[in-house]
Amino acid sequence: MQTLVLSLVLVAFPCAINSASTGLLRCYQCANVNNASECNTLTTCQQDELCGIEMSISTSGSPYTYTMGCYRKHPCIEVTRFRMENEQLFQQGHVVGKRNSLAACSVCCGSSLCNTGNCYALTNKLRELWKAGLLDITTLAIKTTALQ
Repeated sequence: MQTLVLSLVLVAFPCAINSASTGLLRCYQCANVNNASECNTLTTCQQDELCGIEMSISTSGSPYTYTMGCYRKHPCIEVTRFRMENEQLFQQGHVVGKRNSLAACSVCCGSSLCNTGNCYALTNKLRELWKAGLLDITTLAIKTTALQ
């Protein structure tokens, strides 16, 4: 009977057990949704990935779209660190060119389910934590002292 119960738990909640035991991040994952709050799909990142959110506008001028998910850790940390250290370059409304869309905002974070909501709001939250010394800029994780 105990084996059956454990088997049911593992079948019903494999992701929760997997991510908790391995320390891998869980992130929201969506591609090109019109509203970030529409994203309710979850994924587990690989060891070398962080959660991220990108807000883009197409070159045709259509409304913003959001892409959320797991992103490679090293480039993610470098881009986010650059955003933190160069606030004046990334005021809301400035865009960076891409092939068929313009990235209006792109940021990563190092805690499970942190890539939610508006990209600018997440950037501002991370910047405030960083300025207060509560964000580990090498991992993009909130320092444990901030949670106490």
